Amino acid sequence: MSHCEELSYSASKTPLSSLSSRLLWLANHVPMNSRVVDVGADHALLSLYLVESGISPFVVASEVAEGPLTVAKKNVESRRLQHLVDVRHGDGLCTVAPGEVSVAVLAGMGGSTMLEIFQRSPRVVENLPCLLLQPMSDSGPLRHWLRTVGFVLVDEAVLHEKQRIYELIAATRVSHAANSRADCLLPREDSLSDPLYAPFTASPAWIWFAERFGPLNLRRGDAITRLWVEQEIESWRRILRSLRSAKEPFKNGREAEFRQKIEVASDWLEQRDRCSDGSVRPDSPAN
Repeated sequence: MSHCEELSYSASKTPLSSLSSRLLWLANHVPMNSRVVDVGADHALLSLYLVESGISPFVVASEVAEGPLTVAKKNVESRRLQHLVDVRHGDGLCTVAPGEVSVAVLAGMGGSTMLEIFQRSPRVVENLPCLLLQPMSDSGPLRHWLRTVGFVLVDEAVLHEKQRIYELIAATRVSHAANSRADCLLPREDSLSDPLYAPFTASPAWIWFAERFGPLNLRRGDAITRLWVEQEIESWRRILRSLRSAKEPFKNGREAEFRQKIEVASDWLEQRDRCSDGSVRPDSPAN
C-alpha cells in the first residue's frame, strides 16, 4: 500500500469549527502519523486540525504573508500547540529541510505556483513520498509534471463549493529511490508513467484531456465532472467566437487548438453517455 493510500481520519474529534470540504478532503488523505508541511497555511486551520484529530504528530505551517502568519501564530498559541504545530515564515517548501516531513499539502494556489515551489526546493521534493494538492488553475501542467517525475495518482476529486468547482489531487511517488537523482524534477524519457493514463494514449489530444481533467475523475464520470467538462466546453466556445472576430496574425492556430479541445471533450461526454458504468475508452480520438 502506498503512502497516500494509508488513509485514516478520526471523525470522533471536532478540534475546530468545520473545515471546508476541500480542506477536509485533504485532511482525510493524510496518512496516519505522517509529519506534514502545510504550504500556504493561511491561519493554520488545517495544520491544527491534523494534530488535534490525531492524524499527524507534527505539522509545519508554512506561510509567506505577514498578516496570515500573525493570525496563524495566535491560533496555535491560543490552543497551546506550539510543540505540535510549528509556524514558520518562508516561501513554499523553503521552510523545511529534506526528509523533515513526508507529506506536503498545497492548497488554494495555482498549479503553476505549485510547480515553481517544487522547482525551488528539489531536495525537499526528492524526499517527499506524498503530495496533496488543490490547484486553483493549471492542473494540466501539474499532472503532467507529476507523471513525468515518478508520481502516480492515488485519488482525485472534483468538489462544488461556494459556486465554484475545485480540483483535488493525491499523489504518491512510485519509487522513492529511483528518483533520487539531482535532475529528478526535470521531465525525462525514462521516467515511470502513471498507468491510469493508459486508456488515453491514443493521441496527444486525449493525453492532454486526461491531464487537464484527471484520469480518475474521467473514469468516475460523475455528475459534477460532467458539469465541469460542459462548463469548460462553453468557455472554449466563447474564446473561439472571440478569436473568429479578432484580427490576430496567429489566430488560425489558436482556433484549431480550441476546436480540438471542444471536439475531444464533446467526444468524452458522448462516450460517457453510452457507457452505463461511466467508463470511456477513446478508441478513435480526434487527431
